[in-house]
Amino acid sequence: MSISLHDHLRSTLDELAASDIAMTAPGASLLVQQYGDALRAGITVPTALRKRLHSANLETLRALAEEAEHDVEPAPSSVDPFDDPTVEFVLRARDQLESVLVGLRRIALVHGLVSDEFDPIYSLAQALARFDEQASKHLARNRVEQLIAERMSFQAGDGWLARYPHRDAVVDRPEVTLHAETFRPTSEQLTHWATQGVGAHRIEAWAKDDEATLEATALLEALDAERVPLSLNALRWSRAQKRLAQIEWAARPKASLAAATGTIHDATQTRTIDLGQLGDTRAVGRLIVTAAKTTLRVRAERSAVRSVQFGDRTTSEPDARDLWSVDLDAPHGPVELVVTSANGESFRCTIVIGPALEE
Repeated sequence: MSISLHDHLRSTLDELAASDIAMTAPGASLLVQQYGDALRAGITVPTALRKRLHSANLETLRALAEEAEHDVEPAPSSVDPFDDPTVEFVLRARDQLESVLVGLRRIALVHGLVSDEFDPIYSLAQALARFDEQASKHLARNRVEQLIAERMSFQAGDGWLARYPHRDAVVDRPEVTLHAETFRPTSEQLTHWATQGVGAHRIEAWAKDDEATLEATALLEALDAERVPLSLNALRWSRAQKRLAQIEWAARPKASLAAATGTIHDATQTRTIDLGQLGDTRAVGRLIVTAAKTTLRVRAERSAVRSVQFGDRTTSEPDARDLWSVDLDAPHGPVELVVTSANGESFRCTIVIGPALEE
């Protein structure tokens, strides 16, 4: 990312923090877009602005998501769109809406809400996916990168660009492509990895250095001490440092312990464990634990995942909302979780769901 763009965004964030734009005002979508830009760029958001953004209630989130969905332009449909001056405008607007989506998802997370199970945000994500599906028929990825120009600086990994085919040579992006030996994650990027599993490949490659290992370990220990849930990627990395082969959660309600005696207990208690992104797959996971069973839910675009395995059960068909779901009856002991991407690569880990601890 160029320094001037960094400075411009920081200046804009400071101005927005000092403004009196309310989250219910017509200009609120600009707040969310700039918030998403900052999250994607790894730039710290002023506390006053962050608190204002996080104050948005679900009704406001719904209105903002619906407004953004309405702003999704028709995708370029020309076989030869390169000479059409509107294509550049449309693609830049599409990337700005990606930032709106990222910002809304973060605010939803603050509310304890899985954003893609909140219909308005899910609907916005699907509208953008449909745009990409249509546009990718006519535009190669390197052409998209050229057209959105400086906004390439906001790309964290492949993101939405992964939906576009590599039909031509990739453009040179020296300021965006970060080599392992020079990559240094921002605190925001480290936190995203620790809590949401984002950017695992780059961050865990960086963390092979002794000093970096200590820094990543200290962050995870601090978050754990504050009872901040950690992503499966971060937990798996942490366990590997200790040469432990499995990840354990004390989560199963105590009703399961009394089942063998025939004693009737409340079996409706539920514990939800958000796993975050699973490795470098384009999928996020969640465990839903009750006394009777554990359900693994994996959400990803239908084209991104080939199959999901949990224990001895496998599914290769998602539901209408691109949700893969696998149930196991109250598993005890190690259970293997495997998500296989469309390209054949797999994310694997072994987990154990133990009885919940006394409060």
